[in-house]
Amino acid sequence: MFSNSKLFRKMVNTTDVEVRMYYAETPPPEDLNHVVSRFWTLNRRYDDSRGNFEHLWSDCYSELIFVKQGSYRRTEHDGNTLSRCFLVGPLTRHHRIYASGDVTMYAIRFQPWAIAPFLKVIMTQIVDSLYEGSEIFVTRIDDSWVDDSSGFADAIVSMEKIVRKILSPVRCVFQSRPIVERILEEHGRLLVSEIASEHEISERQCGRIFNREIGMPVKLLSRIVRFNFARKMLEQRPDADIAWVSYEAGYTDQAHFNKNFREMLNMTPFEFKKFIKRRAEHRSEMPV
Repeated sequence: MFSNSKLFRKMVNTTDVEVRMYYAETPPPEDLNHVVSRFWTLNRRYDDSRGNFEHLWSDCYSELIFVKQGSYRRTEHDGNTLSRCFLVGPLTRHHRIYASGDVTMYAIRFQPWAIAPFLKVIMTQIVDSLYEGSEIFVTRIDDSWVDDSSGFADAIVSMEKIVRKILSPVRCVFQSRPIVERILEEHGRLLVSEIASEHEISERQCGRIFNREIGMPVKLLSRIVRFNFARKMLEQRPDADIAWVSYEAGYTDQAHFNKNFREMLNMTPFEFKKFIKRRAEHRSEMPV
């Protein structure tokens, strides 16, 4: 998933000279924040020297992508491109998608609990999957609905309309929402038994709710949230001691932390620190 989004670009309204990349994001209006985490856009040039792929790391959010220029492929040498509108489901492990040349996209990042009632399939089917956007929702979606004639501002208006169109036939209560919000608040460090006790439900009932609305067990979602908490700490403080980050994120030992990090990002915490430092050094050398 293009997480936070799932790309190596976390700064709001930023241009990255190293990879010729522009990224911006904005929160949804108040009446949509129960289903949408944010809207975002990315413009990037892909080539062999700067990288021809995106890292999609583990995350519990689903994202609906609208590609307005260029295209993405599932594999490096795949002749078949992804649809101009595709859904990235929650990811439990690292993935890549490939591109070449200039790509411009806009995206809706849904809250983890939000899209299950509006899909043609059950949530567990979209985990670790990419689906054509026009086919996966009960309400058919077309990439032409996103108008970016005046840039991101117009695209946001279009995406807000799309969300309201998707939601319009259904009214529902998201049972998992308060539980997920609590897990996010504690950065994934609560035990399943603690979560169930706080919300006065059994662990089995909690598991059923999560499979239906999130598509994965509570414990796995907590692991993903904990990983992303640790990843953000390393991104913000690349000089931090890995053992300290592991402890702060609630890992039982550093070996467990290293294994979980590699599974979800395809690199160790040490390798990720090196990547962040290289990127920062390169930016500091760029002429103003």
